Amino acid sequence: MANPCESNQAGWRSDRSWDVCAHSIYTYLNSHLDLIKKSLPVGFLTVDLHVWPDFHGNRSPLTDLTLKGMVVGLTLSRGLDELALIYLATIQAIALGTRHILEAMEAAGHHINTLFLCGGLSKNPLFVQMHADITEMRCKQSSICRIVRKQTSGETSGMISRLWLFGLPIG
Repeated sequence: MANPCESNQAGWRSDRSWDVCAHSIYTYLNSHLDLIKKSLPVGFLTVDLHVWPDFHGNRSPLTDLTLKGMVVGLTLSRGLDELALIYLATIQAIALGTRHILEAMEAAGHHINTLFLCGGLSKNPLFVQMHADITEMRCKQSSICRIVRKQTSGETSGMISRLWLFGLPIG
């Protein structure tokens, strides 16, 4: 998520005004989006700004490692509002990629109705909300990352026979 945001000077200003809020830059940007959204839902702020997030190729479902990312709809403005909008468009692009994966899984005959999120991004309410809105699914925080980490390190000694990803059994 950092790549598109790093290109905006507001993200790396010398005064780093977001440091004073004692939170991460992402918490600060979430709050800033709430300030600039007016009466529309926050998702509508990026109607003219779009991100294709495959800066390192696409792993799923297209499996094309040669794909390149892009940002469309940039202006010459380089302020905090623009940084917040690029951040939001990046989150939306990741959620649209998740929806693309889910649609491919549905086409292959799988039925998915809940997203289980884990890791640092699952603690970002904007990330979770955009995934819920764009995929039209329930999103739940999961401890699956801990289970997978324990299983791969041998701590569980094979006691876990099935893992669940996107509501589907794997393993």
